[in-house]
Amino acid sequence: MNDQFDITTATPDQLKYMIDNVTPEQLTKASNLGGMIAQATFVQDGQVVSPENITDWLELYTQHVWTYVAVYSVANTIAKLKLQLWKKNKITGAIEKVESHRILELIERPNKDMCRYDLMESLVTFLELAGNAYWEIVYATQTTSVDGKTIRQKKTPDELYNIRPDRLSPVPKKDNKEIDHYVFQTKPNARKKEIPVEEVVPFEYFNPIRDWFGLGAIQ
Repeated sequence: MNDQFDITTATPDQLKYMIDNVTPEQLTKASNLGGMIAQATFVQDGQVVSPENITDWLELYTQHVWTYVAVYSVANTIAKLKLQLWKKNKITGAIEKVESHRILELIERPNKDMCRYDLMESLVTFLELAGNAYWEIVYATQTTSVDGKTIRQKKTPDELYNIRPDRLSPVPKKDNKEIDHYVFQTKPNARKKEIPVEEVVPFEYFNPIRDWFGLGAIQ
């Protein structure tokens, strides 16, 4: 890494510069050790005291330099990858690459303020820290008219936004087999908003002991 920066006092911009200019082997080492070093932050009297909630895990990214390095190294690498779409030819059975599709365009430019890199970096960062990540889908209505009369209206995904996992809670159905809806709330005493499942794309790391809540790599 660049010797002109002190890793313990470097700003986020300086850390990004350093990470972008190190070898894959160094990034792997940082990623592997990050969780262990972050965990050591919560050792009290020989006992590991974990953060109490999802917000605390997210705040580690801004408060602990090696948590930042570990998570950013993973998120930055994945966000740089260009997504590919493939389909199976119904006639020949061959797997063919799709060069142009609305879903590729949407992820490339999810909304007016974000590009594909921003969308994927946020996604992976939330997954690494909290084990869950969510995209909100904003739909647009396409109208088909004939002679001035509307004959069909169809909603299609128009924008994507990341939602902080500490602000969105899944509410399962009574049988606990699937999600009924989500509840969005910015803080404990704030107004709650119900969001239907068709407006949310959930991502989750596997967690063997909790339904609907993933287990982040740092956790």
